[in-house]
Amino acid sequence: MVSTSVAVAAVVLLSSALLMLGDRVDLPPLETLKQQWATSSGYDLADLSAPVLYGQPLLALAYVARLPVLGRILCNQLAKDNKIVEARKFAASIPDLPLYYPYLEPKQSDFRQGDGPLSLEDFSKKATKSKSADAFKHWSIADYTSRYTSGEVTPVQVAKALLAAVEKNQQSDYPLNLFVEKHDEEILAQAKASAERYARGKPLGVLDGVPVAIKDEVHIKGHRMFTGTSFLGYEEEPATEDDPPVARLRAAGAIILGTTNMHEIGSGVTGYNMHYGTVRNPYNPKCYTGGSSSGSAAAVASGLVPLALGLDGGGSIRVPSSMCGVVGIKPTFQRIPPPAADCPSVAHVGPIAGTVRDAAIGYAIMSGGDEASFPRGMTQPPVDLHSFEDTSSLKGVRIGYFSDYTNHSSPEIAEAVTKTLKALKARGAELVETPLHHLTSIHVAHSITITSEFAQNLDKYYERFGEMSPEVQLILTFGRSFTAMDFLAAQRVRAFALRQFQENVLSKVDAFVTPSTGITAPEIPAEALAVGELNAAQLGNIFRFSVYGNLIGVPGVAVPIGYDSRGLPMSIQFQTAHWQEDTMLRLAHTTEKLYAKTQKKPQIYFSILDDAVKQSSD
Repeated sequence: MVSTSVAVAAVVLLSSALLMLGDRVDLPPLETLKQQWATSSGYDLADLSAPVLYGQPLLALAYVARLPVLGRILCNQLAKDNKIVEARKFAASIPDLPLYYPYLEPKQSDFRQGDGPLSLEDFSKKATKSKSADAFKHWSIADYTSRYTSGEVTPVQVAKALLAAVEKNQQSDYPLNLFVEKHDEEILAQAKASAERYARGKPLGVLDGVPVAIKDEVHIKGHRMFTGTSFLGYEEEPATEDDPPVARLRAAGAIILGTTNMHEIGSGVTGYNMHYGTVRNPYNPKCYTGGSSSGSAAAVASGLVPLALGLDGGGSIRVPSSMCGVVGIKPTFQRIPPPAADCPSVAHVGPIAGTVRDAAIGYAIMSGGDEASFPRGMTQPPVDLHSFEDTSSLKGVRIGYFSDYTNHSSPEIAEAVTKTLKALKARGAELVETPLHHLTSIHVAHSITITSEFAQNLDKYYERFGEMSPEVQLILTFGRSFTAMDFLAAQRVRAFALRQFQENVLSKVDAFVTPSTGITAPEIPAEALAVGELNAAQLGNIFRFSVYGNLIGVPGVAVPIGYDSRGLPMSIQFQTAHWQEDTMLRLAHTTEKLYAKTQKKPQIYFSILDDAVKQSSD
């Protein structure tokens, strides 16, 4: 808790600005609003601008935000700075009714399954099994299982090599800080059971013996779930059963390692965590991983696991996957049943993997409805990966892009995305300029929705907000300040956003392309290590291309497309219609092949299979 004297000093410093604040502005007349929107067109997203705060000033601001009167004044200013009124203004001028859950019942045309039922075992075996001498390649799921089957190595040896790698890294100058909770004896017991199944020639499934990491936002039997906080895991007993996605991974034979570190409560996109240490980027440990599924993405990028689970409420799978140079899938809303998420109307469970194929395997295994959590989701199309291998020709595939949107990223990223689009066109794809309008109001609607849901979900812990990082305190306090009008306006804008995407994008193209992030991984400021940072401009640059998809529930995938001048990964995002992951993954696989010979090994990398083989020969 910040001292009273520091808080008073902060109030004095802010007083001139605070005295200028008042209540929310009233809306102009409807005809004025209609005229404003009728004459507005094109790209309207602007860079966010605000002072960057660290340390004591940030602590003081968080303290002030929770004071009864000054906190309300400060939240009004935050609402003004974040253009919250734009959602109300726009909502007042559109005919759309509020839409809370972006769940679309599948159409008959969505129920297609290629040439027959999917065999994940056959699908996995099509992976390239040998590493090229002139390019880096992550060990795949098939690399693990084929070596288990041949007897070259056992799951127990892999588990021991993995645990040794984590321990050694945590003692280094730049620990990755990957895990919140893992039980070594339990991991070894799972590995032993897997080894016995292989010895009998009866593996459980395509993941038997494969180590998989789980974000600290999903229940694992016998583990506590902290959601990146210092205390939430102690508010209940350890889980008595797995959440459905974990249960499905375990049923396929996966060795569940434990819970991975994350940006506290999933409320940020850098991966900062003051309680368990900030997760560091394997490509440059002085840089952020992106978040909030930071530990899961770094575990894959560093070679510790070939597959991990993440949750995505505003880019939290795709952002860290992008910044760590791996693949992240955010499936259709409710395609994979989420846990009781902090942000239920925007949260998507999905896989993070070293290759598109492995990500597709994780997606396929975890997919399917869950009667207990969302009965409507029980009727959904089967997973279809039959077009996955069709990468040589993209004839007939229409790809939408919005030049102004793409160019609102770093020059290197914009150039890489443009280069990738040209390469896809060379394979037969048709490129279609596809503008999106009113992006500012849509982004504001997402901000209102996700922060309101965070705040409501954690409302019973209000007295413990001070135990969280100051950035999270500010977000939760801001979320508590929204009115019913703000929230309903956001849901009307959500309905418009979905309608616009269907009418202006999906009626013309099969997939829509953007960068995954507007910048590559930022360096972690030394001043931010203690209590974090508040950096609005950086936040906007990171999640600029991700929140639209969360608001309307469409699937998206982040795929690496090379490196910037600092050697940090860049990434492209493909989004498609609800239930059309097959098209998205086909394009992702094609893109992956374009860059197969340019992949670079991260600075921090564990070749677990090699280490396990060495261990077996010692």
